[in-house]
Parts: sequence; structure tokens; C-alpha cells
Amino acid sequence: SGLLADLPTSDEAPTSAAVLAPIAHREAKPTLHGQLVNWRAVRARQLRQLPKVVCSDRELTEIEQTQPDTVEALAEIIGSLTAKQLASEILPIVASFKNSLSGTK
Repeated sequence: SGLLADLPTSDEAPTSAAVLAPIAHREAKPTLHGQLVNWRAVRARQLRQLPKVVCSDRELTEIEQTQPDTVEALAEIIGSLTAKQLASEILPIVASFKNSLSGTK
């Protein structure tokens, strides 16, 4: 059939190492952005909201770039009311990431 003609042959198929390499790389060193996205997904499920309602992509990127360590610094990104509500969840993620970079816990 014409559909099967486009499938790679065993000689052309990627090796399992080539397929798994991006996954292994991702698991080896989680990024702050990745951790924040994971947190947002969990929080959104808890609230039964869309992830972008919890925290926008722009806000996550700004948190990643500025790495706030106080409620006030976080409030400059997400607003004071939201910062008061979410700081106890976001700030430890940022702090843990910073500590992992410096080798401390």
C-alpha cells in the first residue's frame, strides 16, 4: 500500500539510543522552567483550572529569569495577591533550583 511505502526500513530506523537520548538528557538536569511548568500543571489540576490561569507562560519565564527569593520580588511578576497565595509553593522551587546550581541543599 502507498501508506507503508513511506515507513523507514530497519536500515533507516533510528536506534533506541537515538530515540531515548533526548529523554535521558531532559531527566539528567531539570531546568527551573521545567520545574515551574510541572508545579503549574499539578496546581491547575488541584484547582480544576487551565495551567495558564494559574500562572501565565510569560510569568513563568520571568520567574525563571529573575529567580525571586521574596514575596515582594515575586509580587512584581505575578501581582501581590497572587504572590501571597503562591509564594509558599513557588519560592521553594526557585530556592531549591538555586541551591542545586551551587551544590548546596
